[in-house]
Amino acid sequence: MMERDLPEGWTYIRIGDAFTSVKDKIEPEGNQSYKYVGLEHLAKGGGIEAIGDSASLKSTKTLFKSGDVLYGKLRPYLNKHAITDFEGVCSTDILVFRGGNIDSSKFLNYYLGTSEVGAFANENSQGINLPRVSGKIMENLLIPLPPLAEQKRIVAKLDAAFAHLEKIKASLARIPELLKRFREAVLTQAVTGKLTEEWRRGKELNVSGEIALIKQQRLKQSKNGKRKKITFEECCDTSPIDTWARIYLEEIFDIETGATPKRDVGEYWQDGTIPWIKSGQVANGYITEANEYVTEKALYETNVKVYPVNTILVAMYGEGKTRGQVGILKLEATSNQAIAAMVNPSLPFETIKYVYYFGLSQYVNIRNQASGGNQPNLNTGKIKKWVIDFPPQAEQQEIVNRIESLFFTADAIESQYNSLKQKIDALPQVLLAKAFLGELVPQDPADEPAAVLLEKIRKEMGKLGKKVGVVDIVEG
Repeated sequence: MMERDLPEGWTYIRIGDAFTSVKDKIEPEGNQSYKYVGLEHLAKGGGIEAIGDSASLKSTKTLFKSGDVLYGKLRPYLNKHAITDFEGVCSTDILVFRGGNIDSSKFLNYYLGTSEVGAFANENSQGINLPRVSGKIMENLLIPLPPLAEQKRIVAKLDAAFAHLEKIKASLARIPELLKRFREAVLTQAVTGKLTEEWRRGKELNVSGEIALIKQQRLKQSKNGKRKKITFEECCDTSPIDTWARIYLEEIFDIETGATPKRDVGEYWQDGTIPWIKSGQVANGYITEANEYVTEKALYETNVKVYPVNTILVAMYGEGKTRGQVGILKLEATSNQAIAAMVNPSLPFETIKYVYYFGLSQYVNIRNQASGGNQPNLNTGKIKKWVIDFPPQAEQQEIVNRIESLFFTADAIESQYNSLKQKIDALPQVLLAKAFLGELVPQDPADEPAAVLLEKIRKEMGKLGKKVGVVDIVEG
């Protein structure tokens, strides 16, 4: 690390000259129980987020006391460090530093969290898959040392600032969940007719005639050979809204699945030009590009089908139950067998979007009907019998407009949240940088200079049998 000019009264000192590197080891036994801190318990960026128990441990551990500073030497880029307020044992992949008082230990802990120290540890670590920085290297790390009184002011200021930041972060952390619930509520209100309840009053709407026309168009398409012959099994339930109809999705869509051409047949994939969509690409929204392409030969020799623009895709396999997976194709493309494709090119786009939003609102429910082991799967039979309350086209358009207007507002709030979160996430390093440049709190000429503190450190270290000479300390 490069030395820089320090404020008046400050100096540099090596960590190992001001803090004892704790080497006390213990072999945990079954009848002993200690609080245990492993690397997995240290939070990325600083702090202890969990505590384990030594009862199940077998390998050698390091003893630490309350007030000791812990630093994760494995994968130092994770910036794992903490000051303890309890006694226990920790992993040998954690360095333990012990100081003479709690303010100095807190000061060291804050300094270990700077990006400057992180860069130093990374540059001096060894190993590719499991990089480690040695205790010896960290003991030789130079830290800027202010007068003790100023250290205390810096620590107090940082404690207050970081506590305030944590409160702000806790408040901000609620926003994504609130926005998620808001969007879910909007969709629920939309597909149950409550969003347009006032709009609907006094209007003469005829959804049955519109559905009859859709069926007529589909029958005509099947007779012309564009799609397979179809029959309708009408849903017997009635919609709770007089002007809406309760129908199966198969009454207005052809429900199909694609296929995965054999991977070992190069002619199906090499130099392919036809987009091929996998279920993992079916995220909420428009699907505008593919990651893989199949050839014309694959199209003719396998069950792969080309779907038109505005086909609705529904992921049927995998972990979609926890994250709605419905999308609208915005390019002609094929898909794999893990996707249900809802096809009807003659439908107006407002209807496509209404059904898409319906799919988002009900996706978790349809996923609950999936069957199987670790990864329950849907099938086209269940998608065909997916029941939808279907409003007239004019109301569909009104619903879509209202959803998108409300979602636009939610998106704007989310954008502001993300921008604010980025700034707040960057604040700790800004505060730490100012602290160790001497810019966070005012200097007091009456403070006892750090040079005097060094003499006290020499004496304390001498009592421990460690000689700290002029060569060992770099004075500023």
